[in-house]
Amino acid sequence: MRAIKIQGDLVYRAHLASFPLEKGSVWYVQRNWAMDLIEECAKFPNVDFNDQVASCVIAWMYMRRYMDLQIEDDEDTEELELFNPRILQNQRAGYYG
Repeated sequence: MRAIKIQGDLVYRAHLASFPLEKGSVWYVQRNWAMDLIEECAKFPNVDFNDQVASCVIAWMYMRRYMDLQIEDDEDTEELELFNPRILQNQRAGYYG
């Protein structure tokens, strides 16, 4: 485990994490507990407890950041990395120069 830096309140973070949901990038299993979780997330912020919502938001934001959760509008990062000057600066030179 490691600590992650949280910015903004849960309503703000839930709004940021909702984009992949709106695009249909998140799938769920047909189980009663999954439907209960979806219902709780849909009712947020008007719920008694928001622990499960907070966990889902953190998971979706983590997956989105590290490209495990992609949406169809995402650009190809391999092409973008070609134009990143930090990557070019960090490349090792040969042993003799």
